[in-house]
Amino acid sequence: MHTVPQRSAFLQLMAVFGAFVGGPVAGITLAASLAPDSSLVPPIAAFAFALAFVLGLVLWFGAGVFSLARASWRRRNRPSSRRALPAGVEVPPGYRGFVWLGLALPMLAGACVGAASDHGFLRCIAAFSIAGLAYGLAVSKLAHHGYLPFPEPE
Repeated sequence: MHTVPQRSAFLQLMAVFGAFVGGPVAGITLAASLAPDSSLVPPIAAFAFALAFVLGLVLWFGAGVFSLARASWRRRNRPSSRRALPAGVEVPPGYRGFVWLGLALPMLAGACVGAASDHGFLRCIAAFSIAGLAYGLAVSKLAHHGYLPFPEPE
């Protein structure tokens, strides 16, 4: 777990909105360019990127709850050497799940697009894999640097 400066609510809102909307828009654009005659694959591509974001949040929150509980337990059982808590917000680990989900789910969408495309099955899978990996890395970096809000323990 590491500490980052507190980000403004506006920046966090823009990061969440950008991640939730930007991925599906990229998926729709990529699907429309690879399979322009298909009306079924753009929604599949959009759903794959949106699902990668939502499931990544669920994995991150789940891993974060366990990390916060473990850190709280360690602090409670530590001798009373009180040191100042760092200023800022603690970002729990687990945000790397965005990368794996960003790679896997768009890759499956690429297979669906490849079945309906004239550009080749493997080319579509490769294009969606690269786009999904870039999306997963970007969202992971947003979480790592505190731009995606993590629910604070009360």
